[in-house]
Amino acid sequence: MTVQVDHALTIDRAAAASRPDERAINDWAEEQRVFVSSVIDGYEDYRQAAVGAIEHVGARAVWFEDFGGRDSDPNQAYLAEVRSSTIYAGLLGTRYGKPLADRYSATHQEFREAERSGLRTTVWAQEPVEREGPQQSFLEEVRVFQVTGNYSTPDELQERLIKRLREIAAEDLSPWVKLGGLVFRATEVVERRGGIRLRASVRDPQVVAAIRSLNDGWGNAERLFTYADRAVVASVESVTATTRAGRAVEFEVELRMTDPPSPTRVSFNGVDWPQLTKQAIEVSLFGKENPLGLMRHMAELANPFPRLRKREWLRSLCVRSRVCSLQRSWSSSAASSGSRVFSSVRIAQAFAAFDSAGRNPGPTRTRQLRRRWRLSAMWRCKQPRAPATQTTLRRGRCAPTRSPQSPRRLPLCGPGPSPDRRNG
Repeated sequence: MTVQVDHALTIDRAAAASRPDERAINDWAEEQRVFVSSVIDGYEDYRQAAVGAIEHVGARAVWFEDFGGRDSDPNQAYLAEVRSSTIYAGLLGTRYGKPLADRYSATHQEFREAERSGLRTTVWAQEPVEREGPQQSFLEEVRVFQVTGNYSTPDELQERLIKRLREIAAEDLSPWVKLGGLVFRATEVVERRGGIRLRASVRDPQVVAAIRSLNDGWGNAERLFTYADRAVVASVESVTATTRAGRAVEFEVELRMTDPPSPTRVSFNGVDWPQLTKQAIEVSLFGKENPLGLMRHMAELANPFPRLRKREWLRSLCVRSRVCSLQRSWSSSAASSGSRVFSSVRIAQAFAAFDSAGRNPGPTRTRQLRRRWRLSAMWRCKQPRAPATQTTLRRGRCAPTRSPQSPRRLPLCGPGPSPDRRNG
């Protein structure tokens, strides 16, 4: 069985969550626990307004005033309630709250725990107020990755929080789905034995055309269908399109699920496939002797370590070449500034650019840069010095002698030791 895998994605970027009816919202809200997080002293009216908004939608409000007596640490009790919730509602006013042992306030701790637990978050900031320094820093931290709502009175907070909870309900009731390389929002996904019925309202013309084309016979190919926490292999049985007065086109797609391909599991001489896998890892990665003889190919894997070591060697080669190039460029500039010599500073800059970008120049680029540096070193050795000097080749490098007209010693050129080291 061949499963078609589309690497290019076509996304309905104009998709919007459809407005659900009251019954769907009530069914959704019955499963939601909304944690209310804020300072308590002096903020009772705002907390009560938030709880009123949550209960108006039909969800359950989780807040400190309703905890009751517990035989656990207060901070751990708060965080446990955050983890058991589905939505986090944060109210940020003027005060930050008392820092705890980790130097975060209880509200800050609860927000961070909600992020770690993957909760839907909705944070609201009171405006216009003069906030404490830590509270302002906390708000700026939240606004790095999220858009916060504003409120000034308890009634305004309650009204806006009701609207936001309804928007979250619409987003949850219109989940994103992926059929092959098509990504769009679905209004309904009904899974039954052996098949899936999918309803969607699509706005993007490219996605509309791609879904229509599934009726042309290409839809019979088996594709990956992903939604929520499910991924199944399915083929398209039928596509029904309904065009309305607006931009959206309503589709009803019937999918037939197929069994996913299972890997081939073999055994050899009483050795089952888990043991064969273990032997292949030991042979290929740790260099143990292959015990299968003529069937040695059954316990062989491609070893990735040599390639990784080669990449690290090339990276270290880049660093060494950059240092050598900087030394040679200092030497050439001290010996003959303005001469017709290829400046090795450009080579060093090339290596530095590759290193700063976190990339490896690769073996071809490395050979080119090293060859260019060697040619520049040979060119410097062949150039006449001013005043004229005698140059002898000693141990594979250019070793200038003392000039009779000038008592100074010229720096080394070409491959060799550091220019700071002198010949005796």
